[in-house]
Amino acid sequence: MIFITTHKDEMAEYESDSTSTPYDHFKASPLDRGEDGQLIDQKEKSRVDSDEMSEYEGTIRCIRISPDGTELASGNGVGNIRIHSLESPDLAQTHFIEAHDSEVISLAYSSALPNSSKHAELNPNGPHRPRFLMASGGRDKQVLLFDSEDNYHSFMNLDHHASTITALQFNEYSSTSDARLSSNQPEYRQMIELISSSADKNLACKQLDLERFNIFSNELDTAATEQDRPLFKHVKTQICKDKVMSLDVAGQAQYMVTGHDKSLCLWKLPTFEKVWEKRLATMEKEMSSKKSASGVN
Repeated sequence: MIFITTHKDEMAEYESDSTSTPYDHFKASPLDRGEDGQLIDQKEKSRVDSDEMSEYEGTIRCIRISPDGTELASGNGVGNIRIHSLESPDLAQTHFIEAHDSEVISLAYSSALPNSSKHAELNPNGPHRPRFLMASGGRDKQVLLFDSEDNYHSFMNLDHHASTITALQFNEYSSTSDARLSSNQPEYRQMIELISSSADKNLACKQLDLERFNIFSNELDTAATEQDRPLFKHVKTQICKDKVMSLDVAGQAQYMVTGHDKSLCLWKLPTFEKVWEKRLATMEKEMSSKKSASGVN
């Protein structure tokens, strides 16, 4: 089992007042954009000296391990993404990507996808490494998509949110199509969706068109630019009462949990039906009442 952590002593530190919350890590002062994603006045930006810039660039804001356990992706405070080999004893860096205009907040990997014919031609005798899509979300309001098979080339920008991207997760499930097989049994189709959350209080869901992905497997850039049938189709927007600070998906059970300022919400996927909402203060009172009823101090 591998544990990878980032530590406070490697991160830029900022003064905060008494109104700070457990989610202030999303409010760390960016180098060029404010909380709403808007550019900061350049005169104000010039106050950041070179030492502070170096410290902020070294800040690891998010990490993610590829599903096959061979690669580690990390995003830093100035928008760069690094890919490291977990098969290397010294965690060798294999790719460096200048991705976002400001800090990278979240990273996510899809499940394994079919390799392209180009990959098979270049590697006729193997090894055929699994192919994944990686998504990154930043304070610049952008969600970028990368193809691991194509040296993590960025092939698409999903521009949907109006503020900082706070979390990303791929969701995969099987859906029954209207078509029927000769045996009169339902036909199941694999569905892959990318769910993103933002400080704009929105959850957005975009669905990968797997048929087009397979057709344009060698040329994802081409498929990404076609407007009539987009490679990732926007299928759902859910407006929440509070900023969405975090999310996680239980793929097999098809549930999603989102974390907000002082509350948690449970959603049923893929419909985004809210199952329950719990305020942290209410949960603490319920726990205290149960302890009192059971005589536990």
